[in-house]
Amino acid sequence: MFKYQNKIISTSLLVLSLSSSNVFAEKRMQTTFDWDLRHLSPGKTLDLNYNNVPFAGHDYLADHPYNVNTYTSLFNAGNIMALTLAIDTAPVYGQKDKDALKTVKSYIQRLDYVFADFEEKWVKGVLVYDYSQIIEDTNEMVRQVRTDPNSNINQAYIGQYGWHAGKTAYYDLPGLFSRTDPANNRARSNMVQDYLDSGVNISMPICYFYRTNWVHTLADGNTGWALQFGPDNISPTIPAALFWVSLERYSSAKRDLPEGHKIIPWVGPWVDRPGIFPNDSVREPNRLDNQALLEHLRLRGADGYYSLLEPDSTPSYYLNSTEFREDMNATWRLLDDFMFPSAVTTVLNTDTNKTGGIEWSGLRHVNDIKILVSNFNELEKDVDYPDIYGLPDRSPLVAPFSTHSFYEYTITNLLKNGDFNAGVANWNLVAATWTATEGVDGTGGIKLQNGQYSALETYGADVEPGAHMVLEVQAKGENNAQLRSNYYFYDAAGNVIYYLSGTGLNYANTGLNIVPGSDYKTYRQTFTVPNVKGIKSIRPVFYNSFGATDPNDVLWLDNIVIKFADLNLIANGDFNTGADGWYFSSGNWEANSGVSNTGNIKLQGGVYSVHAAGLKVKAISGQELSLDLDARGVGNAGIKVSYYYYDSAGNNLGFATTGLDESLDSTFQTYHQNFIVGTPSAGVVDYIVPIIYNTFADDDPVNNVIWVDNIAITSAVTGNDIDRDGFADNADNCSALSNDQSDIDNDGLGDLCDNDVDGDGITNVADNCPDLANTDQADIDGDRMGDVCDF
Repeated sequence: MFKYQNKIISTSLLVLSLSSSNVFAEKRMQTTFDWDLRHLSPGKTLDLNYNNVPFAGHDYLADHPYNVNTYTSLFNAGNIMALTLAIDTAPVYGQKDKDALKTVKSYIQRLDYVFADFEEKWVKGVLVYDYSQIIEDTNEMVRQVRTDPNSNINQAYIGQYGWHAGKTAYYDLPGLFSRTDPANNRARSNMVQDYLDSGVNISMPICYFYRTNWVHTLADGNTGWALQFGPDNISPTIPAALFWVSLERYSSAKRDLPEGHKIIPWVGPWVDRPGIFPNDSVREPNRLDNQALLEHLRLRGADGYYSLLEPDSTPSYYLNSTEFREDMNATWRLLDDFMFPSAVTTVLNTDTNKTGGIEWSGLRHVNDIKILVSNFNELEKDVDYPDIYGLPDRSPLVAPFSTHSFYEYTITNLLKNGDFNAGVANWNLVAATWTATEGVDGTGGIKLQNGQYSALETYGADVEPGAHMVLEVQAKGENNAQLRSNYYFYDAAGNVIYYLSGTGLNYANTGLNIVPGSDYKTYRQTFTVPNVKGIKSIRPVFYNSFGATDPNDVLWLDNIVIKFADLNLIANGDFNTGADGWYFSSGNWEANSGVSNTGNIKLQGGVYSVHAAGLKVKAISGQELSLDLDARGVGNAGIKVSYYYYDSAGNNLGFATTGLDESLDSTFQTYHQNFIVGTPSAGVVDYIVPIIYNTFADDDPVNNVIWVDNIAITSAVTGNDIDRDGFADNADNCSALSNDQSDIDNDGLGDLCDNDVDGDGITNVADNCPDLANTDQADIDGDRMGDVCDF
């Protein structure tokens, strides 16, 4: 069912420095926010590899030239435009500049995010800014953004420090926040409702390692947590307690995240407050723990993170706030391409294990699964996996003492006995027969004959609503045997919950409908799970449509596979939105002649070609892609597919002639081809455009007709292409991150994974010209840009 790769990876090995010339910079800049900008002097170069977030009015006045110039630079570079407000710039009770938000809005063209850091403030033991004021300031901040006449501002995402809709008991524990008086603590217990009422739409749980959280290891009944929840509700070690609190805060927010909201946690390192719950035995976390926490958050579906490190609170394991920022950014980016595109990812776990001292997080991307396990016990330990996707029952044993290990799995088939080598286990054959030797290569298969017309898989494949799927089956037939497949969709209790609207049937009748040949051939169909709440599994059913009519109409099936499908790189390959993006040489689109009576295209009468010029398929030379389409024809019709190559400026670089070339049957069948994007001499490929021909249309314009539907182009390399860039891991010069295989210094290590891109012996973060070798680091004008890069 799956292929398993055990990759125990110390997170210390996952840190790398990123080149400023990275061609994937656009993706890299989307979700990391950082306040470290405030520690830059006005003359220091702005680092556009990060989403610098001005604390406008707090560090500099809102209209200070440094802020104005920063926003200009961010806007011109296409970066996210974000603003952070603090209590002294809060719009109602701010003591320094209540109009900071209004001022910034007056001179910027766009505002994507607004963050607030409104916290209680104590002065000499007196609470001078309390929770009720936080509510007022948050509500006024939201009002000012939402009522702005500029639509590029009033749609901004808004978040407030620590606010989310999670119902974790952590916030409701009296006395845990020892600086909060009882009345104010009661007010905080309404935070969930305050979040929902305010209009903010970013959940921002606080994920710091606070020294105070060691209380979760105490079982003496004299401290808040054990006193309220009992002596057994404790973590086994102090590191486990510190880690659990941050992970549970995030996970609670994720579990209760309102639809349409983002979750962007505040991330920081060790926060030492020895005056609160003092204990000399509290072990300070380390860099590996910080990295692992961020990786857990991302594997649990975080939309980004906001990093914050005060200069006067730097822990021993970071030299300064800049090193912390770069480490967090590099750690986050290592999962970028495993997470992309998000439409085909599924979070596997948002639970936590306080008393067990071991945590795991996992994510599925198409058919690849990545799981991170962190063990804080003093003995090696493993975790239970859920019964999904054919995962093993348990993880491998993880070493003790804050060890963080990654494990990778690949789904090869969600069906447990699709090859019938275990007989008819998990299949309900309606009087059909299993054959031990008539399958592919003389192995097990099933035979549908003489009225024995159906076979239903009974175990069920784990799916989610809206998931993209692919069915593959090897089949052969005699005489008029015809293969048809349908799908039942079930809830967690095993009840059929989906029927196709308008048919009254308890299954989706949009499956295969083909006449197989006399030799085994693979038939393939992609489909989407209905977006119906509660769907947990799918069970396919297969029919021999004419088996009950004539016993000589015999159908054999073997190697039935259901797994997840990659996202189609062609936006309108199913033609269900008409011919959008497709251009005909006078051909036409038909509304109901495609597979399952949906839209398709028809090429007839000398109308020999159609191309997807409006649906650019992003690609790079050397990338292996997969083409699948459904087609049928009459007369002497055949189909041929080729590809145009284009550069980023839209220049045609040439034409590939090595595409699909098939004769067609009279019923729709699926045709498949893997191909490699070529390397034209005229330029660098940025995207391709497929072109489809009716091979013999000109020979007989009336009778040689083809119909084409469900055209899909996806990455052809799965399982051994963990970064999803179309280059197999064993041939990828940077297998951890999606890249274009660029290698400036030709050292065999892709630039995106190379901490010394130009090979001059100076790491990228310290190199004043990281893309051109300059061992002397000469910088005549002292602008921190090496002379060889300073034009």
